[in-house]
Amino acid sequence: MLKVTTWSPDTCKCVLEYSWDTDTPQDQRVHSPHTVALACSVHQGMDLNIHHSKVLLENQGKNVAILKVSKTDPSLEKIDADGNKSPDLSKIQYEFDANRKLKIILVGADAMKKSQAKKALDDHFGKDVVNLG
Repeated sequence: MLKVTTWSPDTCKCVLEYSWDTDTPQDQRVHSPHTVALACSVHQGMDLNIHHSKVLLENQGKNVAILKVSKTDPSLEKIDADGNKSPDLSKIQYEFDANRKLKIILVGADAMKKSQAKKALDDHFGKDVVNLG
């Protein structure tokens, strides 16, 4: 059975729908672009597949960047009641410039933390692919 889900990324104002076959095992499912319910000003006028791909890549890249930075210093992580670690989003923020280049912002971080974070970003994405503020 075909199922359609609405997704609103936290990297732009787009609202996308994607579909998948519920009869396919979860580890083999393919999520396919279904429709663009709302396109933000940055992503307007794109082909459905390109639109979905660009928004997904931006979102996943932001998530990976935040995770990489959080792993550089324990003070950039928070621990829940079960002992699980996750990035502390009060200390790690992000924004995109006009060209959709990602910038990670470390709130209140000293030069050493910023240097470690920049190295982690450069090692993973390539030199200066992601900015650090």
